[in-house]
Amino acid sequence: MRNELKNTAYHEAGHALIYYLLGRNIIFINANEDGTGICKVNPSFKPRYYTSNSLDEHEAEMLEWGMICLSGYASEIKMMGKKHDIRGLFEDFYLEEEEEPESDSECLIYEMEEINKIIGKKHFDIEFIIKAWDKTNEIINKPDAWDAIIMLSNKILDSENNFLWGPEVEEIFNKYDKLHL
Repeated sequence: MRNELKNTAYHEAGHALIYYLLGRNIIFINANEDGTGICKVNPSFKPRYYTSNSLDEHEAEMLEWGMICLSGYASEIKMMGKKHDIRGLFEDFYLEEEEEPESDSECLIYEMEEINKIIGKKHFDIEFIIKAWDKTNEIINKPDAWDAIIMLSNKILDSENNFLWGPEVEEIFNKYDKLHL
């Protein structure tokens, strides 16, 4: 169970880093021994609820959403010292009608499908996911960013109930003056 908890702490720390860099207000972060966790932010963000007027605005919002969704997985993979071809995670993916997305990858695909409906064409696809994956890894692999993820993960693991409030998370990230997108 300890490995699952560590993986989850890194996963949620990856999400927290991207939220922080995007200027989102982190409410709390939590990791559980069963592999579940959450990085709660306010306001919550879903691209389909924004009223973008241009494809460029949709792309910017979707890139942010892609980085948010993929950052947890990217942090976990880096912590384990593995490399991953992101295509395999998404190639055969689809949601049944009326099915609610649960995992980060399902949430990303769902938003892509919703935005594609809004703009009236299939613009967001596997190539877009690869672009978001590459950008996410570029950020996470920066020395200060990775050090901040490690520090936050350790703090989560050392905390009571593997839980930190937002100001505690921000205090950790604020120690790294070279953090940026």
